[in-house]
Amino acid sequence: MGMWDNAFERRWSAVFLAMYAVVMLPVRCFYATEYVPSWKGLPLFMVGWFWLTVAVMVLIFIFYLQAMGREEYLELGTDA
Repeated sequence: MGMWDNAFERRWSAVFLAMYAVVMLPVRCFYATEYVPSWKGLPLFMVGWFWLTVAVMVLIFIFYLQAMGREEYLELGTDA
């Protein structure tokens, strides 16, 4: 079974690749060589990484819910 065989695999492969691309972009909220202040004086990259972490945790939870609803996972643990 390949990465592009069904809608679930295609959707989550695209999400994972998009998140990877977002992190790799050299934007000021993820990468800075000098101090860029943001909310209450925190460096901007710390705020950016915090919100990226929140987004990744939400995506992990959504992936978990969708993956556990699939037939492949429902069959695990049952004696056939």
